[in-house]
Amino acid sequence: AGHSISALAGVSSDDLRRLRASVRGGGGEGAGEASPAADAPSASSSDAPHVLRTCFRAVRAHDSEAVYRVLQREAFRLTTLSFLEEIATPFMARVGDEWAGGHLSEAQERLASGALRRVLGVVLQYLRIDERDRDPSAPAPLRVMTTTLAGERHELGALMAAAVAADLGCDVSYPGADLPGPA
Repeated sequence: AGHSISALAGVSSDDLRRLRASVRGGGGEGAGEASPAADAPSASSSDAPHVLRTCFRAVRAHDSEAVYRVLQREAFRLTTLSFLEEIATPFMARVGDEWAGGHLSEAQERLASGALRRVLGVVLQYLRIDERDRDPSAPAPLRVMTTTLAGERHELGALMAAAVAADLGCDVSYPGADLPGPA
């Protein structure tokens, strides 16, 4: 909707929700439409601490499939923004803190990151705009590409931004991390 990531980075969740509503409401019929799941009411996330504890037990046990299953269930139980805000972001912040403090091994950190990366890939596929389903009279969706700069392999932030954009109805492409700039 014309906003840069740097302008949105410090915006509160409530303000992001208002922005999403204004993007969906402005621009005529079909503008900013998102998936039906994006409009569904958010399930209670009061069990987020339990979800995070369950994920951490699985990370410590090196059980990537258990982490993936729990995160995937939550990604489809909650709205996209709620999942990112209440589960994914706190999970990875704690993973980073635990790894930096020497309480998780690099293998455990990569296991957690890999599980979330897989879930975000599924979320992006689910939210992907299928041109066959789009109303031909509706304006074309905004096209968004997310990536990381050359040399940066930490891609979860870019994937989360892609999920938010896709949830807003944008046509999102993600070419991967570590994208070299123009020659």
